[in-house]
Amino acid sequence: MKLITAALLATMATAAQAERTAMDICTAWGYTASLVMKSRQIGVPLSTTLTAWDDISPLQYQLVMDAYDTPRYRTPSIVAEVIEDFRNDQEYKCFDAFSEGA
Repeated sequence: MKLITAALLATMATAAQAERTAMDICTAWGYTASLVMKSRQIGVPLSTTLTAWDDISPLQYQLVMDAYDTPRYRTPSIVAEVIEDFRNDQEYKCFDAFSEGA
C-alpha cells in the first residue's frame, strides 16, 4: 500500500510539472490511473484510496470515483484488461485535453 500511496503522491500537481511535457504528464497520470484501478480490483476500500493524497484535487477525486464505479472482477485476465483499459482511457483524456489547449 505504501508503494501505491507514493505513486499517487508523485503525480500531484507541482511547480515542476509546468516544465514537463504532455507525454510526461499523461504517462504519469495513466500510471496513477492503473494503480487506482488495481486498488479497486484487489478490494482496497474507497476511503483508503481517497486518503492516499494529503490534499486531493477534484481531478484526482474524479479519477478515484471513476475507478470505483467500475465493477470488481475476479478472473485475473479480466482484471488485467480492466486495469489496462482504464489506464488507456485516462491517458486518452489527458492527451485530448492537451490537444485542446494547443
